[in-house]
Amino acid sequence: MSKYEGMIFNDGILFKGKYRLSSDFGMRILDGAPNNHKGIDFVGQDSKEIISPVDGKVIFSTIITDKSNLTWQWGNYIRIDSNKKRHYFCHLSKRLVIAGQTIEKGQVIGIEGNTGYSFGSHVHFEVRNENNVSIDPKTVFEFGKEKGVDEIVAEIKRYKNIKDMPEFYQEYIKKWVEKGFIKGNDDGTLDFTDDMIRCLIIAERMQNV
Repeated sequence: MSKYEGMIFNDGILFKGKYRLSSDFGMRILDGAPNNHKGIDFVGQDSKEIISPVDGKVIFSTIITDKSNLTWQWGNYIRIDSNKKRHYFCHLSKRLVIAGQTIEKGQVIGIEGNTGYSFGSHVHFEVRNENNVSIDPKTVFEFGKEKGVDEIVAEIKRYKNIKDMPEFYQEYIKKWVEKGFIKGNDDGTLDFTDDMIRCLIIAERMQNV
């Protein structure tokens, strides 16, 4: 399993709000058989609205129902071309753009869904280069980019209880509680200050505590 699977992002690249990576790029087991996953699967947490990560042009906005054509597995899908790359958004419940349309980065283009060959609501996001070869979207976009210290502090301080935090930040807090650096109460609430969080993040990055 990829270290990214299960991680929750709030970077505004693909969704409005937080979203979770459910299946990473590369080899995986799908329906009991080895499968080379050519994209990344994401599940919206706060919203199911999908936004375009690029300025570009819609080449396809359609669904293939003929099962002799393997593209049927994508269900409702959109392809947007930008900077010699092809960006695919698949398994949508609804498409909100049409072929030939010019798209701006951040524009809502569709709604996450479960169409085609799919085992639950998500979006399959795939990027292909100018040779039509699928590449890891994480090499193109900054999914999982390490955030700045102040940004992490602000994000953690939004939550009163560890159970309400995104999994990514729970990793920080649980580690610090287990090591006795901060106090975790029985009800899941935490006792810490902004400066305490800031110092712990810096110490972890410097010393890998």
